[in-house]
Amino acid sequence: MKTKGYLRHLLKQYRAIVILYFAITVSIYPISLLLQSLSRENWWGLDYSPVSLAVMMVIFGAVTPFIVFSFIYDKTKMDTYFALPFEREKLFLVHFSFSWLIQVIPALVSNFMAFLIANSITPAEMMKDTGPYSFSKFLVWSGILVLGSLMLQLPSMLAILCTTNLFNGFVYALVLHFVPITMQGVWTSSATDYFGYTPSQGFGDSVLINLEFHSIYTLSSSMGSEGKYWPALVVWFFIALALLALSTRLFKKHKVERTNTSYMVKGFYPTVIAIYGTLLLLLMLNTSFNELFQYSEMPFFLNSIFISIFLFGCGVLFIVEIIRFHGLPKIGRTILFYLAIFAVALGLSLLLNISVENKLMKTMPSREKVAKIELTSADYEYYEEAMQREIFVYPFGLVTNYSQATVEADEDIDKVMNIHREMVDDWLSLNLSEKSNESMAFYMNPHLRLVYLDSYGNKLLTRTYYVFSLQHRQALEEITGIDLLDPMEERR
Repeated sequence: MKTKGYLRHLLKQYRAIVILYFAITVSIYPISLLLQSLSRENWWGLDYSPVSLAVMMVIFGAVTPFIVFSFIYDKTKMDTYFALPFEREKLFLVHFSFSWLIQVIPALVSNFMAFLIANSITPAEMMKDTGPYSFSKFLVWSGILVLGSLMLQLPSMLAILCTTNLFNGFVYALVLHFVPITMQGVWTSSATDYFGYTPSQGFGDSVLINLEFHSIYTLSSSMGSEGKYWPALVVWFFIALALLALSTRLFKKHKVERTNTSYMVKGFYPTVIAIYGTLLLLLMLNTSFNELFQYSEMPFFLNSIFISIFLFGCGVLFIVEIIRFHGLPKIGRTILFYLAIFAVALGLSLLLNISVENKLMKTMPSREKVAKIELTSADYEYYEEAMQREIFVYPFGLVTNYSQATVEADEDIDKVMNIHREMVDDWLSLNLSEKSNESMAFYMNPHLRLVYLDSYGNKLLTRTYYVFSLQHRQALEEITGIDLLDPMEERR
């Protein structure tokens, strides 16, 4: 049997899915753009980027492998497919390519239709803010839709090849898809609330955005991404190729007789459970870290929150193990397994929230690289008729009530850096009751943002503080010649 003939057979077998994918992609992008163009309503600006297609491709990528490779969970069908005159590697690649193409081709056709609509029907005034939908944009977005979508298939594909029934396949595919975003959540919950923390962008922090391939894929397809995510997208494409090679090998060695048994690939279940279980426990412990270790007067292991997290995680693991073994698991082994996972999560939580946060708090740029320091003190009041231009200042957002100065003299830079170190050291030296004192409340003290810049104007470090010491406040005001805004004074 030739490959083309077999692809035609698959197309005939799954023609309903192909038609459905065409209908969905055409509806959510070109038809939506057409209706908006004909209505001539442009209240929020016309966004003709294929983000809606990218989001749908994420869903297609998670679901389609289960449709095309559904035979893997049926012993009779498996024997039939493996009896075909194809090597197993070729059989797998043909099915995988077909699964990928029935997602990509409708997306490309829909993108091309949107390109034609934007250039022939959409009024020019509707695109005055975003610019025309040029052919170069079309090519870039088409390339992103194709290359980026390869990685979207692999978590589900690996889950299918490593599980023994459809239910487990869905569950573990969902887990594999959610591992990167859960890792982002762990970092956000542990390393974004230290003294001086300032997000890298707006109110959020994109430190680990490149780790989450679903986000990279959709953001790359958005308006104004301007190639920002291309390096990460290329890296994920090569990772996808490596995982595709691994999937091909797993398919070649697939054991038909293990279908609907306790495992397909030895070690897959416990490995995934241990990794994702640790991440989830770590996320819960990080979220409650202050209540457990800083503000609680009792030992953490007697805290009701800690006990609740421990029991909840234990219960969930038992349910997962019951599903995995199709019955009651070995209780002693399951308890030991859970204790190991919980101990690792607890240790990592302490490491991230104490050692890592302390290191981040004490981080200072190299003095030799610092050419100037921009100091901004702001308040959350926004005055529509203010004389100053509005700027974004964390944590207030856009403000017009602020004072700002830049110091460039070596002597002044040294003084500001010394004050910076002293503020951090003073904070670390405080005990719990001192930190909880009302006088240390943020709303009672002036706000200060420090931005360290090199000679080219590049940001070296950004930190946001509330100045608790009157001595530090007076010294900073003397160095900069500006008044640090005191929220309480502003309201008196």
